[in-house]
Amino acid sequence: MNALVGLPQLPSDVDIEQAVIGGCLVQSERIPSVEALCQAQQFFHNPHPRIVVAMFGLAKEGRAVTPLTIQGEIGSDIGLDISTADYLAQAAGASPVAGLIDNARRIADLALRRDAMLALMDAQEQLAVRDMPLSDAMRPVLEVSDRVISATGRRDFTNISDAAQSMLRRAQDALEGKTVPAVTTGLAKLDEVIGGLQAGDLAVYAGRPGMGKSALLMTTALAAARQNRPVIVFSLEMSQERLLERMGCDIDFDAHHLDPLSYHWFRKGDLRAHQVERMAQAVRRMPDNLKIFDRGDLTIHEIASLARAEAQRSSRMGVVVIDYLQKVRATDRYAGNKVQEITEISGAAKALAMRIGWPVVVGAQLNRGVETRADKRPILSD
Repeated sequence: MNALVGLPQLPSDVDIEQAVIGGCLVQSERIPSVEALCQAQQFFHNPHPRIVVAMFGLAKEGRAVTPLTIQGEIGSDIGLDISTADYLAQAAGASPVAGLIDNARRIADLALRRDAMLALMDAQEQLAVRDMPLSDAMRPVLEVSDRVISATGRRDFTNISDAAQSMLRRAQDALEGKTVPAVTTGLAKLDEVIGGLQAGDLAVYAGRPGMGKSALLMTTALAAARQNRPVIVFSLEMSQERLLERMGCDIDFDAHHLDPLSYHWFRKGDLRAHQVERMAQAVRRMPDNLKIFDRGDLTIHEIASLARAEAQRSSRMGVVVIDYLQKVRATDRYAGNKVQEITEISGAAKALAMRIGWPVVVGAQLNRGVETRADKRPILSD
């Protein structure tokens, strides 16, 4: 069964791959558990990725997973001197009874090691190109680094009794007024509904274009900064000058709500001297614990890396603001599959919030299907 040969410089284990495939044939009821731990593309040796795709697909459809049904999906020719069905029958016969889940984890681990090696080799080549920005050269390493941290973090279990004691301590702290208050969103009624922004939260401000997502995000950023929280804003669509104009108008509104500055005046350049002076006063009252990154080509892994660095420098819980989700550049992992790309980005944003213990607030565009309904109020599926 060891006729399959992989690249010697990349870690892999053909026997473990065969054991997982054989184990899934013998214990097909455990296929969902295996799929939750490793993906078909993480199998290294041909024809294993094709076999696993067919195997997972059959299981999802509720069909029998056997050597013959898999052969019916991918054909009998898999580039070996035996047919698909015979190859799978041998794998099932040689599969150990125990260890299926551990072997599935090992496949995912080996795949991540290969990705890390390739990323490091790629970065080494890119770093030698002096004209290439350092952030671009290191991008593959940052992306795989986040995946490594996420994968290893999943194995950090907490005993339920320890977790319960921690929960009770937080309840006692709340009773004694020692609990760190939630970060306000800047809107009192919204805070009443969601309880403010808590550590580890991922909050999504969703709406159609022109509905005020960026304005609400900047309101939240400004409110958090005014609470002496460190705030990091990643603006992938709007320049920092435009954002500062919005925040300046927001600050000015507190003192001149009967005669507010209009953001559109600044966009058009239709200004009077007293309006410019009022903006200057607003800028002087702007908190200095707010940072803005206005690059339009950031990946979620670069955002996470920058946010982690800021969190490590701060002794207080802060807030990360991302404007907006669909503008974050996806990795090549799911290139062309927009649903998977958005799932990857939103999942990484939640992982970032949990890892640094800060709330992450993300703007997102609603599905266009909301426009076709008579009742255009958004629902969660939008």
